[in-house]
Amino acid sequence: MRTGGRGVPTGLLASPPVTSVARHLERWAERYAEGRVGDLAMARIERQPGERFAAWVPMVGVTEQQAAAPMSAWVRRPGSTGLKGRAEGVAYATSERLLVTARRKVLYQWRWEDLFDVRVLPDFDGVVLARTADPEEVEVVAGEQRSFTINEGPRKRALRWIKVEGAFAASRGTLDEWLRAVPQRFDRVTPG
Repeated sequence: MRTGGRGVPTGLLASPPVTSVARHLERWAERYAEGRVGDLAMARIERQPGERFAAWVPMVGVTEQQAAAPMSAWVRRPGSTGLKGRAEGVAYATSERLLVTARRKVLYQWRWEDLFDVRVLPDFDGVVLARTADPEEVEVVAGEQRSFTINEGPRKRALRWIKVEGAFAASRGTLDEWLRAVPQRFDRVTPG
């Protein structure tokens, strides 16, 4: 099986078919729009009035590397999947922001209104947060896989990060447009 960056199978989202990924995201978007996405995970952090939970991703790190930089520029040592980051924790996406927390403390947060763009990494294990159109001014929030932890499947983890991007799209009022683009974006992912 061919793999993309950090050993993620390139056929990750193509099997099961892209249509099942699109359907999963459509159901999520409907529940999210109605405020029915479970927010038990958010019970540990203080929310703003009207703030709704969108998604969470366990075991993440933050780095300020250029998005186009090779993975070797981001990782701690060759063969590692841990970022040369500033923090490790859990990422929470809401209707208002993306947060990284550890032990009930907010380490980092980015308000959607302050960001120019949010995109899932090509290997579907993180997001690039851009404050401007300049590719040099980005932060990367990505997965921190550790050998001593129980790792979830790559498809489930990818869907978590895709929902983070979806929460950003919803904050811009472009969730329907974003959903229409889902099949085309993931159609390029071919079975390995």
